[in-house]
Amino acid sequence: STVWLVVATVIGLSSYEALNSLSAAMQSAVEVSGGGERLDALDVAVPRGTASWPGDPTIRLIDVTVEEEDHVLVRGATLTIVPGSHLALVGESGVGKSTLLRALAALDDVASGTILVGDIELSAIDEGELRRHVAYVVSEPGFTRGFAIDVVSLGRPSTRDPHADLGSLGLMSNQSTRFDELSRGERVRVAVARS
Repeated sequence: STVWLVVATVIGLSSYEALNSLSAAMQSAVEVSGGGERLDALDVAVPRGTASWPGDPTIRLIDVTVEEEDHVLVRGATLTIVPGSHLALVGESGVGKSTLLRALAALDDVASGTILVGDIELSAIDEGELRRHVAYVVSEPGFTRGFAIDVVSLGRPSTRDPHADLGSLGLMSNQSTRFDELSRGERVRVAVARS
């Protein structure tokens, strides 16, 4: 009977291990499927306009409302940003400063209202034209690990000298300057150089 007790215990333990492995495999499959569904949701082509960048780059917000996940963050914003001026958006965390900036960069849609560049609606401007003139730099750049100069040119060819671009922002770099070893402010400078 001792032998049968040992055999039953071994069978029970091996079944437990098999069930744990099966459970882990099923959990991974569910996570991969969920990730695929989220990526599919992002794969919606938003039609962009064909207009050129206007000669007057004054930005006007007219009664703009910005929402995030059905929460109104900015309501009825009316604002004019004249070229060469500086603007600071201040407020508590979570009130919609970054969301409004993302809308100004045409990375998020507005719930209502209009954003104009000159006399042209932001959504009517050609994507390539828009990206040549407007860049959005996040407050906490989450780029990959690697060398700072590689992050500057990640994913796109450039004839610019990344060391010179970083130097113009006060960040002296060389071939071995690692992005993940930079301070938060230095990482933001790398993000600005990338923009």
